Amino acid sequence: MGSGVTSDENPAYVFAGFPPPKSAARQRWLAQWGAVPAPVVMFESPHRLAATLADMREALGGRRDVTVARELTKRFEEIATMPLDEAGDWLQAQPHRGQGEFVLIAHAAPAAETDDAGVDAATDTLLDALLESVSVRDAARIAARVSGLPRDVLYARALARKA
Repeated sequence: MGSGVTSDENPAYVFAGFPPPKSAARQRWLAQWGAVPAPVVMFESPHRLAATLADMREALGGRRDVTVARELTKRFEEIATMPLDEAGDWLQAQPHRGQGEFVLIAHAAPAAETDDAGVDAATDTLLDALLESVSVRDAARIAARVSGLPRDVLYARALARKA
């Protein structure tokens, strides 16, 4: 990817598709995807771009980096990376920036402090999101696959968070 969110050491990213159209649902969706310890790639339409960037700032925090890729592989291609706090100003700086097809990349959250078991806040958020819709066993299995942490550690953590 030309956005700088992946490297030879860490080539992983996730594709999330289109965010929900309504703000509240979009913020919940963004918070869940934002907990994944990898860059999140999504599409957005021009008429919802400003609202989605604002919701990203709300759900992920203003210091989190975002890459806005506009008109990829076309004559007026533009790729810009900035903190979410600056995305609204960037969008409004030139009228043509709100036109075209958009790919948004929410960069992975900065490495967080981990507890004694090696579980960071992002993994806890991922477990909480998974526990809303799957069993403790499945939540631990999925979180282990995403985070690389031992499944038994995450199972115990999921049991404690469920209670």
